[in-house]
Amino acid sequence: GNIGLMYGTVNQVAIYDGKTSVFEATGKGDVIAAQIVDRKESQKGSVHFTGNGKITLTNSSNSYSGKTTIDGLVRVIADAANALGNTERVIIGGKSEGSLTVNGNQDNVHGLALNENGSLVLANQSVLTINDSEDSFINGDLTGNGSINLVKSQLKYTNDVDQSLSVAFETDADSMVTKVGAGKLDFEQKIANLNLNLTEGALVLDN
Repeated sequence: GNIGLMYGTVNQVAIYDGKTSVFEATGKGDVIAAQIVDRKESQKGSVHFTGNGKITLTNSSNSYSGKTTIDGLVRVIADAANALGNTERVIIGGKSEGSLTVNGNQDNVHGLALNENGSLVLANQSVLTINDSEDSFINGDLTGNGSINLVKSQLKYTNDVDQSLSVAFETDADSMVTKVGAGKLDFEQKIANLNLNLTEGALVLDN
């Protein structure tokens, strides 16, 4: 169910298997310092951030392993490293707009769904590592000076209009970024260790 963000004294939110805790922004610049965890080991609890406002996550010990959904015009700021826990999938946008800003490295994300009406900002040279995902995709707005690291993962990047990309990508030997859409994609950062499959459009790799 919904969890208010003005509790102040809550130290931990434990989510039961298959359940979703909904955090709705109050519009007053909410901060969640509480640790968000699964109720029991091997269970999967999910979180849903929504509401018109900003929610900042400051706990680096979050370990929940279900989905992370961001919509309803909310802007979520992952201010601490691994504030997104061990989430199986980060879903940004969809039925309504949503935004995620990453200020600290996120090492344990297992899937990314950036929808057309979603935005992802990788700030402060932060690294978002996607592990063991076969169906991650980026259809929305991706900005910042950070990078996305794929480990045993597949990611589809779609751009239908020409655009410059300030975020870097890195892949291991078992990962691939597939570029689709008619637009040209210009990589602004230096490219290294990148498996890239071009199926539509064009690439600019002059750095």
